Amino acid sequence: MLRIYQAGTGAGRTMRLREVWAKADGEQVLVWVENAQQVASWLTWQAESYPGRTLHLGTFRAWARRWLQEFWPWLAPHRVGLPEAQPQLPSVLGAQWWLGQVLDRDLVQEFLDRGWSHERLVAQLTRWSVQQAEGLPLGLTEELAPLVQACLTRYREQSWARGIFDTGQQVQVVRDYLLTDPVWVAQLAARYPHWLCDDVEEWPPAFWAILTTFRAQVRLDVAFNPYEIHQQPRQAHHRELLDTPPVWSVAPSSPVLAQALAKQDGLTAHRVWVPERSQLWAAAVGRIRELPGCVLLIPSADSCVRAHLQQCLGGQFQWYFPEQDLPTQLPAQLVWTALAWVDPARWGMATTFDTAQLLECGFGLTPGQALRWSRQLHQPLISLTDAPPACHQLSQWQAQMSGQPLEQQWAAVFDLLTVATKDRARLNCLRGWGEQLLALGGADSLPWLRTVGVLPRWELPVDPDRVLVSNPRHFVNAGLISDHQVWLDVTSDQWQVQAGGESVLVDHLQTCLLRNRGSLTLVGTPHDSEGQRQQGPLTLLLSAAERE
Repeated sequence: MLRIYQAGTGAGRTMRLREVWAKADGEQVLVWVENAQQVASWLTWQAESYPGRTLHLGTFRAWARRWLQEFWPWLAPHRVGLPEAQPQLPSVLGAQWWLGQVLDRDLVQEFLDRGWSHERLVAQLTRWSVQQAEGLPLGLTEELAPLVQACLTRYREQSWARGIFDTGQQVQVVRDYLLTDPVWVAQLAARYPHWLCDDVEEWPPAFWAILTTFRAQVRLDVAFNPYEIHQQPRQAHHRELLDTPPVWSVAPSSPVLAQALAKQDGLTAHRVWVPERSQLWAAAVGRIRELPGCVLLIPSADSCVRAHLQQCLGGQFQWYFPEQDLPTQLPAQLVWTALAWVDPARWGMATTFDTAQLLECGFGLTPGQALRWSRQLHQPLISLTDAPPACHQLSQWQAQMSGQPLEQQWAAVFDLLTVATKDRARLNCLRGWGEQLLALGGADSLPWLRTVGVLPRWELPVDPDRVLVSNPRHFVNAGLISDHQVWLDVTSDQWQVQAGGESVLVDHLQTCLLRNRGSLTLVGTPHDSEGQRQQGPLTLLLSAAERE
């Protein structure tokens, strides 16, 4: 049985699925969502609305991984030569490290001769491996296609021989061996006869194949958004499954942005009008500091915006955009510097400025103090009699950890830093990635995390103690919820420069409002950065907002 809930972003598709789940037997329902943030949103809703009820919840990629772990013995006839132990299922960073170990040097050189860096090659090959396994086109040129295919073939052969499966290979094993077994399909359908699937327009073809296989076996409640323009190239594989008229449907939003948002139920917006653009940042930051749990929405990722925020807020904001690369940014730099103090032969000597950064950002010294005592610590036979406690902590930690196994040093450095730094969300993620690499490749694999690892957007952690800075699309796709929102420079023409046009922007902004528990502040100014008068598509909202 198939039931389709069809509507655009922000129209209530997820709430419809939650209403269905609330009336069903939670023990027999599988809930499929797109990403980890949506998992957290479901868990929060379940804890508040139905505490104690069973919720079988996971992302579409997570269910493939769980099935592979649970039904590994089922695959025994196909595991000739493999140990009976459970397979290794690395994260994206772990998969990048493993791929880098098995690449043929001659093939690597072919890419290097074409101007590729090793970091870019490993990260891109990992993406291509997942895309190919999930049934997505790679979009390669005729010249590049045979080289990429040779690399991916070797990678898959070596991975199968070692029992190491990345995200894409996990899906491939499920598709090729479990889905083709009617006994396994019937057994799983009997255990979970009801599936709820949210945002299926975001799913690659391989996961649609899973739904097609189980369509006759289970009840499927599917939430589908046909208006996501950026996903249109993938939608040919939707037609086979979505041949049933929807049981619930909402037409797309009005393309007139200001009218659509002005009619939003419960919208109470505050207006901050700045006559001079030079005062824009002071006004915005002043408002942000008054609002705990605030999200700052901007039209697009702009280096000037980021520089202004860095100047005004310091490290108290999180730049949430896909190009973010956490392993090379703070607080990861603090981890590598602390390890360099313990084992300079492996990590290199920490410079005076590295140590100053560690003392300032990791232990809370002022910039002047940090630089002064960093210089002192780099002097031989230094006396710490008058040194601040941070210097004593670092010195004692160095003495305790020198000569210890890397696994112990890795765990200890996070115990050291979490006492002082507020950036715990990123530290916890970095610690987990390092532990996975150590389990996968031992001590030799960990330095790779520092130099090569590239993190995809769906694994970016969100720090609730910092001001989140993003654009509407990334905020919506991440499934986040805010206590307050500030929309910056709402008179800017840049708000309409969005993939899919104004109607998609309406949907995203409406969803931003639905996921906002508290106030909305619109910050506007009459001129752009070049002094030209501006009147973007959100300008009319200012007339309906309360002036501050």
